[in-house]
Amino acid sequence: MKIIKEWSGVIALLAIIFTWIVPSPSTGVFGATGTRMPNGLSTNSTSPVANELRTTTLTVDSTSVFTGGITNSSTVTNNGAVTNNSSVIYSSATSSSAIPSTYTVVQADLLTNNTIIAGLAAASTWTLPATSTLTSMIPAAGDSQTFCVLAYYNSLTFVAGTGMDFEVASTTDDVFGVPSKVIPAGNRGCLTFTRATTTDVNVGFVRFINGD
Repeated sequence: MKIIKEWSGVIALLAIIFTWIVPSPSTGVFGATGTRMPNGLSTNSTSPVANELRTTTLTVDSTSVFTGGITNSSTVTNNGAVTNNSSVIYSSATSSSAIPSTYTVVQADLLTNNTIIAGLAAASTWTLPATSTLTSMIPAAGDSQTFCVLAYYNSLTFVAGTGMDFEVASTTDDVFGVPSKVIPAGNRGCLTFTRATTTDVNVGFVRFINGD
């Protein structure tokens, strides 16, 4: 019994010393009970704030909700359905009056803009890029992206790029029944690029004419 009492005292003393050495959870990385990451969560390769928890991957499961705004400056890959309970604004439009009347569209034009408001100084012709150059825009079969142009002041005619199957809606035929690739002055047209194979891209063209 004497030995047990002696060891009990030693254990109690060690427990007291341990509480002095090890910091309380309330001052640690995870904070006190009921708090989560009081020092922040970094998804960068470095943690600039003391005690900030670092991770290079952020995984959100179930029905988690972001209550604040989200600003992303890189590519987002989503493998599930997206439900928008509000409107969606496409703000990657640009205005230009410096594009020459004969111009070859490049992949960068399509990647950085969903709409171009083109103040054309003269009737213009744009040649679409070769399908072999659209490696980032629509890299895999089945990928698609839509690109629209508002042709101000003058008309705009499209020429299909190498490897493209250019299609128009039946309502886009001109008065002679010939498929038209022209956006009349002051009107808008949209092209949807869809990759069919590694070499073939289908482009569906729809133009809109003033209705008032």
